Amino acid sequence: MKSFVIITGGLDGLGYDLCSFYLKRGHDVFLSYFTDDDFHEKNFLTLDSLGKVERCHMDLRDQVSIDHFFDRCLREKCPDIWINNAGVSYSSLTLRLSGNDFDDMFKVNAQGTAYLSRKIAFKMALRKKGHILNVISHQAYGGRSMGLSGYAFSKGYLLGFTKDLAEEYGVQNIQCNAICPGFMKTRMSKFLTKDSVEKYRLENTLKDLASMESICQSVYDISFWPQVSGQTFVLDSRVL
Repeated sequence: MKSFVIITGGLDGLGYDLCSFYLKRGHDVFLSYFTDDDFHEKNFLTLDSLGKVERCHMDLRDQVSIDHFFDRCLREKCPDIWINNAGVSYSSLTLRLSGNDFDDMFKVNAQGTAYLSRKIAFKMALRKKGHILNVISHQAYGGRSMGLSGYAFSKGYLLGFTKDLAEEYGVQNIQCNAICPGFMKTRMSKFLTKDSVEKYRLENTLKDLASMESICQSVYDISFWPQVSGQTFVLDSRVL
């Protein structure tokens, strides 16, 4: 059965691969993007060749922008699956982290995403059907990497919010789960040193990194699982 899927941050990294994964399996996709450049335009054209996909700009730091995106993607119908993938991270020791960078991470990863989740949960509740998936991080559990305290704070907030939202809307048959994908080989991770990547690999009990294909397959499968809510799905082999 064809589903209508919303994916935030859908033109880069995990979001882009998820859009591609759902489109190749015949589902309709609506995505948000923040950066408008040649790289992201090329990615959209590639997605457009795979199936029915639409896009709309959204800045998760701006409530007006969030409301515009929300109204735009719900113009036709309420989505079956909503994946909050968009996020931002700045690496810096706590005392050196600027107030603006800290605010950005909290507004994008936590406050803006939570506001968006509240809006879509209410809409889904009206028809008593829907699944919200929030992408978190191992950093949500703290102490994983030095220099990511602000990021850990924002993702930890989102993790707690996801569980509470599942409790509130379970009676309306709305599923809400957290996805912890683990380290991924993306455009941004190419800037890491070989030693850093090796460190992430060795932290896995299986001594291997999860592939983007396996992560997308897992998210896809979870999004269609019935009777599962309030859970955190860890998609690599690092022990929390």
